Amino acid sequence: MPHYKIKAGRISIRLDDEIVMSNVTFSLGDIPVFWLPFFVQYLREENRFILPSFSYSDFAGWSIQTGYYFYASPSFQAKLHLDYREEKGWAEGIDISYRLKGGKGKLNTYFIKEKDTQEERWLASLEYQQSFSKSTSLKLRLNRLSDKDFLKDYFAQEYQTAYLYLAHRGPGYNASILAQ
Repeated sequence: MPHYKIKAGRISIRLDDEIVMSNVTFSLGDIPVFWLPFFVQYLREENRFILPSFSYSDFAGWSIQTGYYFYASPSFQAKLHLDYREEKGWAEGIDISYRLKGGKGKLNTYFIKEKDTQEERWLASLEYQQSFSKSTSLKLRLNRLSDKDFLKDYFAQEYQTAYLYLAHRGPGYNASILAQ
């Protein structure tokens, strides 16, 4: 049995465009959790508001995560975040994805001034992949955080180690360097 399911009275699929559902019930197991008169899932890249998501944690209380997806071109997209956490207050951030010749990357930022402690907490993260040739590539991930507990408190499911990985393949050998 799946952990969750979506049941709709009517589903309309417009290929390469969107899926529109009406009379939609979201369930966890067999328990209905909430109902929406309609729900739209876009299938193409375009500027749009992101449907809010809700969560709860002992650390921040009830939370709502909202955003706006900005599609500039196939090589540049951004996602703006505006979130509210019951115990911590407002937070904002931006995720930028880009493609360059032979490479691609992501730059993520997030900032919150916690209303209960007045502490300013933040993250800046950079990921980059570059292919120099068919046999040589580079992967890089850097994280800069306001404090050691930021990821655990706000993005526990996304914890990632910073690293630099350079690999080269040749006839009959592989060479790589990993720095963490």
